[in-house]
Amino acid sequence: MEVRKLDLYAQYGIAAAAEAVADSGIAGNIKPERFGVYVGSGIGGFGSITNAQDILRDKGPARIPAATVPMIIANIAAAHIAIRHNATGVNLPILTACATGANSIGEAFLAIRMGAADAIIAGGAEALPDGVFAGAEPPPQATRENVSINISAIAKIFFILTSLK
Repeated sequence: MEVRKLDLYAQYGIAAAAEAVADSGIAGNIKPERFGVYVGSGIGGFGSITNAQDILRDKGPARIPAATVPMIIANIAAAHIAIRHNATGVNLPILTACATGANSIGEAFLAIRMGAADAIIAGGAEALPDGVFAGAEPPPQATRENVSINISAIAKIFFILTSLK
């Protein structure tokens, strides 16, 4: 895996999933076809989208890197996590804005309960570059002392859900 070809959200997701797998001790203890991955992201590769937009504006379409589309798609973190951990079972990206990590965990629970998998790496990841909300209007009660408009968001959380069987 070449890091420069992955959006920051995917890098965080891959790292957090690796920590969850290591902490759980599940590696090598489950059949790959019964091991799944459910990853949520509200947007996917937003940093890569804004980077491509800047390149398009400043240098033209011929200068946009070939890896841009794979960096943008919201299921790329799930794909890399599945490959890295030999999880060849169910694989589902979930995109539900701020609730996406919780939705991924809930859907993983349901998949295990229905017998679709014995274990699922589940969670969410997001990385929004600084300045994404630079043009946003602060709420009416906001003052310069209590609001920063230059917001960046980075979040990641992963769990290993398993069957009780």
